[in-house]
Amino acid sequence: CNLWQLQVTQHDWLENKAITQQTREVTSTAHRGTIYDANGDILAISAAVQNVILSPRDLVDNIESEVKTKDEFGNPRSKTAIEAEKESKLQSTYDLIADNLSSILGIDRTEIMTRLQKTKSAYEVLAKKVEEDVSDQVRAFIEENKLERAVYLTDDSKRYYPYSTLASQIVGFANDNGGAYGLEATFDDDLSGKNGLVVTAKNATGTDLLNFFQDYYDAESGSSLRLTLDSSIQSMCEDA
Repeated sequence: CNLWQLQVTQHDWLENKAITQQTREVTSTAHRGTIYDANGDILAISAAVQNVILSPRDLVDNIESEVKTKDEFGNPRSKTAIEAEKESKLQSTYDLIADNLSSILGIDRTEIMTRLQKTKSAYEVLAKKVEEDVSDQVRAFIEENKLERAVYLTDDSKRYYPYSTLASQIVGFANDNGGAYGLEATFDDDLSGKNGLVVTAKNATGTDLLNFFQDYYDAESGSSLRLTLDSSIQSMCEDA
């Protein structure tokens, strides 16, 4: 009876649960298609940006792996000494991350420290859609301090409107959920594209096993749209 329950009745549920426990999925946002006017001038375009992610759980695991359980003579260290060193290293790393990312991202240090305390979480979004100059500073900080397991960047996309409010009633706008108004909403299925996915295996503690299993599903950019609208004529009319 129990075997029937496990292999037949609960098969799909158990299979999905196993996949969830053994793999990690990170979405790669697709670029929306570009919207051009009749002359080929860009009215709406997407550019690559980055999200800054914290992994408090992996940070704790990394610190624990660095703390030695034996002294230089090969003798076991006391549990008190091990815990004290772990706590000291963890706190100094927390301070390092909070001080630097607060300065780079312009985020309250207290907010970062609060996120770092969520030691069971491997995915805390600290900042969304940061520009290249900022993400370069974050990347340099990560590499300099060997914090790849604690802080990382994921790809995202940001919508820009070079002519600002020009023809905004027609072009509309898009947000994180897709086209929200105007042509951005009407042609959302064509413009939005298809998000990509990175699937990695993880162990029982949630740490990625990059050498064991990793699949990439590339993002597909959306189709572009060319209008019969001549933005230069409308611009001249508005200036007149």
